[in-house]
Amino acid sequence: MFIEIFFLIHLALIPTFIKEFNLNLFQASLIATVPSLAVLLSYIPVGILVDKVGAKPMLLTSMIIEGLAALLISQIRDYLFLVLAVSLIKISSPIYHTSGLSAVSRMSDLKSTGKMMGWHNALGSLGATIGLLSLSVLGGNQGWRFVYLFWSVPVLAWCIPILKSEVKHYEENPGGTEVKGVMLTDFKTILNFRFSLLMSIIAFRDFGTSAISTFITTYMVEARGLSQEVASMIFGLGPLIGILSSLICGHLSSRFGNAKTLLWMVVGSLLSLIPLSLANSLNLLMMAYTIYSFFNNGAWSPIGALVASLTPSSMRGVGYSIYFFTEGMVTTAQPTTTAIIIEYTDLNVIFPIGISLLSVCAAVLGCCHYGFPPSRMKNRKFFL
Repeated sequence: MFIEIFFLIHLALIPTFIKEFNLNLFQASLIATVPSLAVLLSYIPVGILVDKVGAKPMLLTSMIIEGLAALLISQIRDYLFLVLAVSLIKISSPIYHTSGLSAVSRMSDLKSTGKMMGWHNALGSLGATIGLLSLSVLGGNQGWRFVYLFWSVPVLAWCIPILKSEVKHYEENPGGTEVKGVMLTDFKTILNFRFSLLMSIIAFRDFGTSAISTFITTYMVEARGLSQEVASMIFGLGPLIGILSSLICGHLSSRFGNAKTLLWMVVGSLLSLIPLSLANSLNLLMMAYTIYSFFNNGAWSPIGALVASLTPSSMRGVGYSIYFFTEGMVTTAQPTTTAIIIEYTDLNVIFPIGISLLSVCAAVLGCCHYGFPPSRMKNRKFFL
């Protein structure tokens, strides 16, 4: 929950950064691109460290970095240093997720992984919701810097419960000996066809959804004429509804399968973008964005469970780091690429971009799971 407090705040603040620092859209996109690049470069080393030193030291490190970076951001007045500080706070995310998700997956069997990922993601969505709500409430009265200062205190204080917690280094085998740490030469055991296929599907999905999440508040402010506070409140509906969708989709994953649930979420996301792009009133905009957020956030539970099912337990940290590395490549390239397209068109272009890429994702995922053509489905071996 705490690691996701700042997850969406810097994106929601892009319109504010544009005004306060007198930026064009390309410059403003750097607040999303540069931190994503820093995160991208950290995934693989962090994943190796998790499997070598264990989850607990890495969990503690993530909270310390996040808390100190938030404290630093609250005092910054230069945009360049702001970008660097946000990059630092974003690095805490891969440190947590590779260690946290590997620990969660080791606490469950394959049948219950979906449900546990659902609870895990629900608390993450709760954190992101609290962060955006505090931006609207505290930021409106005290300024956006106070939000970072306020949350740095409980984040750093949470290091104490982590120190007292018990998180096993590696799960033990029946003989009681520990599983050996990962070697660089063992990457081939993870990068098989099925896992690579899943990463390709995730890349298409993330590029489409990131185009929406990065510029949706800017779209609401500039194209729909809403205030920054109202746009942030609507944006906050995303992680709020994500609490419910994570729990529901975690249950669906355990009951109907991870790949099938992911397909439903992708199709639901692309279909809900159509009314979102056409909404011309505040109520319709809120309703459409709520529906889109349900399907978009619901995808994380089956994705997390699929990654766990396709990686050996002793290399779970590396498996998740490769997954997040794939996401990182997309989120690094997407903001600048989309910003350039917007400069030559307008902000409405984010919707055809999202719909097109999600359609490709759904098509590939459907073919991989059901086989192609569908009439021969019974004779096909499911890839996912």
